[in-house]
Amino acid sequence: MEPGRLRHRVTVQRESDAKDAYGQSVGWETVYTLPADIRAISGRDFIAASAERTTVTTKIFIRYHADIRPTLCRLVHKPPTGRGEVYRIIAALPDRHCRRLELLCEEEFQRVTGN
Repeated sequence: MEPGRLRHRVTVQRESDAKDAYGQSVGWETVYTLPADIRAISGRDFIAASAERTTVTTKIFIRYHADIRPTLCRLVHKPPTGRGEVYRIIAALPDRHCRRLELLCEEEFQRVTGN
């Protein structure tokens, strides 16, 4: 893996079972921050529930981490290299030698349409 391509910083977050003082779920907890290569590969627009939505499919390449699971983790691309994008991991594909992990992710935007 070429280290020069890993110019973005992404934060790996995991769903938390923790509860706050009122018994509400805390949501997501930060696990660690990693260098990554982010590449948007496709996008589509659709209308659902009276709102226009745009979904961007993105490939994110990171060094291999065995504890990243699609159903339990998400990635956040925070400033200075990002704008706070949140990526839902669809698939985590390791390379043959377990040196690199290719994450197929979706980023969804929503715009409420006025009637």
